[in-house]
Amino acid sequence: MNIFEVYKLIKRGHDLKIITPDYLHMSRKLQEEVSELVDLLENNPDRVLLLDEIGDVLVCVFRITYHLHISPIVALANAVRKVSSRFDEMDRILKGGGMTHHNLTRTDAINLYKNAKQRVIERKEVACGHDGH
Repeated sequence: MNIFEVYKLIKRGHDLKIITPDYLHMSRKLQEEVSELVDLLENNPDRVLLLDEIGDVLVCVFRITYHLHISPIVALANAVRKVSSRFDEMDRILKGGGMTHHNLTRTDAINLYKNAKQRVIERKEVACGHDGH
């Protein structure tokens, strides 16, 4: 299985008028599939059923990228870079305070992540010439 097979399937559904480029419909369908996944996780975390629901979520995401002409590979790579930069910033903050991640509670880690995220966003805004005003 590769990305082109997924797009071929989506195009076929589009040609059969089963899949529509209605973004509002697609976003509602994605919410529906995520809701089904959450329900399954909460009530019946059977691996076979989870595999099926995760597949449904991924197909919805691919449908959206297909109709927006956005590469899911590029979008995923951007997300990985973004999260990685936040983790790097967390490490810088910890190192500056003489700490390691081993000293953190879950709550501390979440707060640190939020702080790191904000610092990365602010640094990016400054680099792009935006000063927040």
